Formats: sequence, structure tokens, C-alpha cells
Amino acid sequence: MILVTLRVNALCYVRVVLDGVMVLEKNLAVGEDQRWEPRQSLELRVGNAGGVEALVNGTSIGPLGEPDRVVDMEWQKEAAPPPPTVAAATDTPTSATSGATDVPATFMYTMSLSRGQIGLGAAFAVLVDAFLVRGLLVPSLMALLGSWNWWSPAPLKRLHDRIGVREDHGDGAPVPAAA
Repeated sequence: MILVTLRVNALCYVRVVLDGVMVLEKNLAVGEDQRWEPRQSLELRVGNAGGVEALVNGTSIGPLGEPDRVVDMEWQKEAAPPPPTVAAATDTPTSATSGATDVPATFMYTMSLSRGQIGLGAAFAVLVDAFLVRGLLVPSLMALLGSWNWWSPAPLKRLHDRIGVREDHGDGAPVPAAA
């Protein structure tokens, strides 16, 4: 039997996968201690690892790492507590934010299956829109529709007529811009 308790001494991010099922992924406040008793395994990812103390079967193993670092740990049934391993993103503080272009890729590499699916779907949608829709379909439809492609709302058409703006000379050649 394994009993893992986390004592939260500073604000931290915690993700817990208990027996292959993610049961917790959130920021924990000071004093928001957690306890798990896995049947087979417990996987733990902690951001701001210095602010979390772990107890395994009632015995403290101390802080899980350095402050503002991400640490991954795993316990197997009837196994001794493992040493903490620093995650690949160790140089990234837990308070770091990603740019808007990084969001789909960030979600795609998380362990949460639903977020991973959303991230992969968003990244795929952006690629399809950029290459197929805007690069191939829109220009093709514009060429096929010809003059039917352009539509001017009635108020804008009246304004164009009043100030003398025309779209073409009637021969399909573009009108040069007024100087």
C-alpha cells in the first residue's frame, strides 16, 4: 500500500494521474493539502516544487524540488519513493505565459487527452485554413466567379457613384488609382 500526501506551503501547480486516470490538475493554495492512495501507480507533476512537501506512507521526503521548477515523480505499488526528476521545461518558471501562436502546440503536448485533442485540432484547422482555404480555394473561386465575386453594399455603391469611383473600364482591366 502506498499513501502519498502533499503539504502545500506555497502556491503551486499540481497534476495527478492516479492508476492511469488524471484525477487532479489545478493550482493549489497554501494549506490545500492533498492525499492519494493508488492501487497501482501515482504520477505527479508539480510546478513550484519547492513549495510542496511530500509524505510517503507518513514519512516526509521533504520539498519535491527547487522553487519555481517543474518536477515529475512517479510511485508504483509497493515501491520505494523515487528521487524527484526535473522535467524537460526546468528553465521555464511556472508563471511563464506562451504567445498566442504557441497555444495549440502547448495544449497538444500536455498529458490531458481532451486538451491534447483540442490543441491538435486547432493546429490542424489553422494549417488547413492557411494552405488549403486561403492558398487554393479562395483564389480558385475568385477566378471562377470573375465579376460575380465582387459585391458592394448599396450605401457604399451610392458613395462610389457620387465620387466617381469605378471598379473597371468595362474591358476587365483594373482602374488606376487616382493621384
